[in-house]
Amino acid sequence: MIYRKLTLTVAAAALMIGALSFNLPEAIAADGNAGFEAFERGDYATALKEFQPLADQGMPAAQAALGQMYLQGLGVAQDYAMAAKWLTPAATNGIAAAQAQLATLYMLGMGVQKDEAQAAYWTKRAADHGVRRSQVDLAAMYYQGVGLPRDLAQSYFYAELAARQGDDEAIAIRSVLQPQLPAAQIKHIQGQADTWKPSQQ
Repeated sequence: MIYRKLTLTVAAAALMIGALSFNLPEAIAADGNAGFEAFERGDYATALKEFQPLADQGMPAAQAALGQMYLQGLGVAQDYAMAAKWLTPAATNGIAAAQAQLATLYMLGMGVQKDEAQAAYWTKRAADHGVRRSQVDLAAMYYQGVGLPRDLAQSYFYAELAARQGDDEAIAIRSVLQPQLPAAQIKHIQGQADTWKPSQQ
């Protein structure tokens, strides 16, 4: 049941990839406003012109923006390989939404070779940055051992983080796990969740 939810979640992410879009005002602020303003008004040709040189210079926010545009076909032909090309450095440099998007591409083999280990790696990075959808997916991955070793305690931990944000799938996963773990271990995991803070790396 949990693995089926994971599969549906990833498929849905592929169909509605914009739901994982990063916060452009926050992400692009350090790189200047012209590209962001053009993006916001739907002038993707100008946004591309502004973002491309910044991305070429290695600015992660601009790379993430380009990846987003290729992912959704905004001002460019939709191209998952190009999306992966630009999302990868952005993800490597800590942009959480880029990590979540890249994980989806690896899980589905879109623009990259399907690789569950890479999908799990990037899902965990995004989950550790506080992306709720990634926390749910990671809980399912740990439960089934998809892309990483099966670990019910880790599954419960990430389900707990997302459940505390009101995520119904996470609550369901947590309910499935509760009878499978000792009460003392659950209490310990809840204590870890109490003190957890999103990664800044």
